[in-house]
Amino acid sequence: MPRLEDLGTTGVRATRLRPEIIIIDWKKNYREKDNPATLAHIAWLKESIRLEGVKKPIDVSYDDGKVYLESGYCRLTAAQQLRKEGWDGYIDGLPVKGDEASRIAKSLVDNTALPPTVLEFGKAAEQLLDGFHWDVERVAKLTPPHLGLKGKKAEQYVKQAVELQQAPMAVKDAVAHGVEVEGEQIAVSPALAVQATRKSREKAPEIIKAAVKKAKDSGKKTAKREKTAGKITKEKEAVATRARTLEKIGDELAKEVLKVTFDYDVCEDLAEEWQKKRVLQ
Repeated sequence: MPRLEDLGTTGVRATRLRPEIIIIDWKKNYREKDNPATLAHIAWLKESIRLEGVKKPIDVSYDDGKVYLESGYCRLTAAQQLRKEGWDGYIDGLPVKGDEASRIAKSLVDNTALPPTVLEFGKAAEQLLDGFHWDVERVAKLTPPHLGLKGKKAEQYVKQAVELQQAPMAVKDAVAHGVEVEGEQIAVSPALAVQATRKSREKAPEIIKAAVKKAKDSGKKTAKREKTAGKITKEKEAVATRARTLEKIGDELAKEVLKVTFDYDVCEDLAEEWQKKRVLQ
């Protein structure tokens, strides 16, 4: 039976492989290959590799005589592009163990040089949640460390990332590349994209464009979601509204009682309304 080692020179831990034989399975790979940050990182890596080679091995798997990428997309892509330009170097492939879910999880944790974007994380999280039946709490432990998210905040990030991944293509494109307005590129926050999609999947692109125009007119570089009142704020507003209503009823009742001749029916109605509003819910 053929082995990975038969395809290259065996090192202590990894196998030196020709970059062009390594296959990227886009059904599993969550990287956005046309993301500006990814393209810039690959360009930087090409210059580094051209001078010093690939310093860190990529993770690979070996199946039916073929080598598949598991983690290290940017390094592999940079090396593959260099090979086409005449570079004669190799790349170290480190075989990874475990099932596909654990390999996805490992790649999320290991990608520290260029952490996954929220869209990329959403694609990986969706695979783990739907394909491998992980729960949100488990996936939340894989959120990029630089975000500093833990507990419920990390879980909320996972849910938002997956929701964004499932948004219309135009919405995802707006987050990945921004929206051009009058010759200026305005970034779109993931939170705005999710909020717009929740309002209407059909009209989400229009909602985003309107928010982008508003941001541009305000001199902002990023269009963000409209802030809505939180639970505590809503509770405070409800208390204040109730207090104003009671004051209004009390004033009307007082005015009626202080009349020389008051309308008994009006007083009775106001008193009943007061009693109903006065009862704590």
